[in-house]
Amino acid sequence: MNLPQTLAGAVCALFLLCNVSRAHKEDTGGSRTKDDAIDGRNGEDVEVDLVIVGAGWAGLSAAHALLEHNRASGNAAPISFHVLEAAEHVGGRALNQDVVSGAQSTISDDVVELGGEWLAPQHTAAIRMIRDVMGYPLFHRKYNVRMRSRKLKRWPRRNRDIQGKSPAEIKDAGLRIIVHTSAGTRYCDTQDEIVGTLPQDVQRIVKDVNASFAETAQTVSCENPLESQAKLRQWDAMSFASWLWSATNNTEARTILAALADDAEELQAISYVGALWTYNCTADLIGGDDEDFYRVRGGTQGPLLSIYDRVSDNVTLSSPVWQVVSSKDSVTVTSKRRSVKAKRVLLTGPPSALLGIQMDPPLTGDKAQLLSHMPLGTSLKYFVVYDQPWWRKLGYLGKIVTATTPPYAHRALFISECLDNSPFSWSRGVMLCFIEGSENRRFMREYTKEQRKALVLDFLAYSFKDPQAKTGARSVIEHNWADQPWTRGAYSTYFPPGVLTEFWDEWKDIRHPAERLWVAGTDYAYAGLGYIEGAITTALDATEQMIAEFTKERHGKEPLAVS
Repeated sequence: MNLPQTLAGAVCALFLLCNVSRAHKEDTGGSRTKDDAIDGRNGEDVEVDLVIVGAGWAGLSAAHALLEHNRASGNAAPISFHVLEAAEHVGGRALNQDVVSGAQSTISDDVVELGGEWLAPQHTAAIRMIRDVMGYPLFHRKYNVRMRSRKLKRWPRRNRDIQGKSPAEIKDAGLRIIVHTSAGTRYCDTQDEIVGTLPQDVQRIVKDVNASFAETAQTVSCENPLESQAKLRQWDAMSFASWLWSATNNTEARTILAALADDAEELQAISYVGALWTYNCTADLIGGDDEDFYRVRGGTQGPLLSIYDRVSDNVTLSSPVWQVVSSKDSVTVTSKRRSVKAKRVLLTGPPSALLGIQMDPPLTGDKAQLLSHMPLGTSLKYFVVYDQPWWRKLGYLGKIVTATTPPYAHRALFISECLDNSPFSWSRGVMLCFIEGSENRRFMREYTKEQRKALVLDFLAYSFKDPQAKTGARSVIEHNWADQPWTRGAYSTYFPPGVLTEFWDEWKDIRHPAERLWVAGTDYAYAGLGYIEGAITTALDATEQMIAEFTKERHGKEPLAVS
């Protein structure tokens, strides 16, 4: 666990986690509901400087930045704001669930994240915000880094080195990653070694195609891709699947290489250029050891719940926005529970949510067309909760990778990857499996809840070679983001063929599409697209520019920088 750097920071973090968690559990039964948001002015119109639409990572990062600006300026002529959120809780695509109590939108050491979860070391803005500013410690579970112990010469079913030890103590005893290949189930202990478990011919293909893709991606500029590569328009007419089929006809290799697209959607729907651009503009994280490095103690929704505690009088939940009317001097935002008049508006949320708002004057046709061509993928994080992470005592890390669907009895489901997602406290053992794209749609459409559970438990029992996978399951958690009316998918937006080259000029301007209108969120980030980092950086950038405009209008000078 990475604690804050100072003793004061550590005490602050401990106070925050304990007291906020206690307040949530004592006052609201462990979770936040829409009734908690009523602030005594329900239904009344509000007039502020800035209205923020959406209380996810982008919206509440902006609210927090305004709080800090007002504090730094001694609250002399503060910039007032109000947040309108469609859902009954804050967080957007960050949502905690306590695996002991079952409560959602809560802070504790027993939570798992149903949405965005991991941070990479390169996510400096998110780390600063979550750990250094909000005081939430980060911790790392060894999914991808090499174990220090090299004592084990072979892989026994039960390892005497870990018998009788607690899960927290079983750190470096050579726990196995399970890889299902066409040659059978194989084992390794690091991310880098997964490819080495594949048949030799598949290994060569994966390494060669991966190297070619990475080399090509480096030629696609993040800031101006249209001028960086002469063949870009030709490539953008091609789906990632078409490119992958042209690179190899080996099914097993294509299954492993699909991770390069880094999205929860069918590969034929994703642009080859979009995959290249995203890969090159995410600090080489995609598929790397660092992508899922840090988790947040208290969950990734925790810091947002803490911000909400500070600004709840300025937040209206369960109040979807349906209209934004701009005039020469102001903007009026109308929502289900109140209208807000402001000088500027910051819109956050996925493109589908923005398109659901009636704009007056309307967005230009090109910008509306861009948003309509930016769908979200579909991903299901399927959790199985056990009394303890029993697989660790059998010598398994809990990470399972599927290159080829193994020949178990009921293989009607393709699960790309599973991993140990146990909470910080280790109070429960939690296995998390990803079901994505058309497989997720079929999974939710064709099977009942009990059938879905049976399919996942069958896969885990086969993988671990142990009946505890079935008999020991206490509960399952399935949260399908495509079913949520204000998100309609996950992880983030992707670019179908032709979109980047056709709409690049609109994409560059989408974060400030009109004089009094700003847009922020992970779906609109150059760097950090699809990550919490992207939500934070776009929000802070927009807020900084709006603060500068407010300050200049009021005082005729630029604002002082806030450290």
